[in-house]
Amino acid sequence: MKKVLVLLTGIGIPVFIVAMLNAQSDRHKSAYYPGDSKPDIPENIYQIVERSCIPCHSDSSNNFAAKGKLNFTNWNEYSIARKISRLDAVCDVITTGKMPKKKFLKEYPDKALSPEEKEAICKWAAEESDKLLVE
Repeated sequence: MKKVLVLLTGIGIPVFIVAMLNAQSDRHKSAYYPGDSKPDIPENIYQIVERSCIPCHSDSSNNFAAKGKLNFTNWNEYSIARKISRLDAVCDVITTGKMPKKKFLKEYPDKALSPEEKEAICKWAAEESDKLLVE
């Protein structure tokens, strides 16, 4: 009986630790959306945003300042004026290198935006802003 208990404890603890580490690393993989409603963003742009922006700018983040400025979990509920305001700022902060933050990129270098991704986001932001102005 002792051997079984020692064996289970020896296996159980490492399995538990690995599971916890995986759960922590998953928090930067995608955001939580109530009712499974992703932001109303084209899929090609969403893939970039999900990788490089949502880890800080969503309800799944502990970064209250970041999600206070822009929260993709709530994107679909934003007013048109608020969306336009955020869209205008998005291109500016990514082209000037203010976002993603250098501190974040040190820990997650794979989340850096390429010049092509920055261009795609800026193009989408401008088009989306123009479209919203007409609504």
